[in-house]
Amino acid sequence: MAEHDILSNEALIGLRRLGILVRHMKTKVQDIEFYYGDWTNSHLAKDRDCGTVGCMAGHCCTMPYFQRLGLRLAGSDAVGIPRFEGAAGFYAMSILFSLSIQDTHHLFSPETSGLGIFASRSTVIKHFEKYIARKLKERREARKALCKSKGE
Repeated sequence: MAEHDILSNEALIGLRRLGILVRHMKTKVQDIEFYYGDWTNSHLAKDRDCGTVGCMAGHCCTMPYFQRLGLRLAGSDAVGIPRFEGAAGFYAMSILFSLSIQDTHHLFSPETSGLGIFASRSTVIKHFEKYIARKLKERREARKALCKSKGE
């Protein structure tokens, strides 16, 4: 989400969608079902309901809310990749959450985030929560500045 877009409806919808994903990861996904290093990995999954272990994006693909929006996991469970509106992988997540590609990598990439592939579910959730809080603060500050510049 580019800085000039922070006040857009799309930006707000994207942040709300990230919040939905975070709540799901907190309440519906167990630590054993999470691996930040892959979208999906059925080889790590031992009797998991969804048949896979994966990162935030991989689990996002299993959620009915996001599936109704058109998000799909393409390929096999072992090497599946998120697809949305004709885009795949990080680009699909960028579109779904109205993020810049840099912010998408910052959130969804173990390398770019600096958290590494073995980051725990709770560590990654906190990473997402900090991002959401920072962007909501930027949004509030931008709104205040806009109102001030208009003399309101």
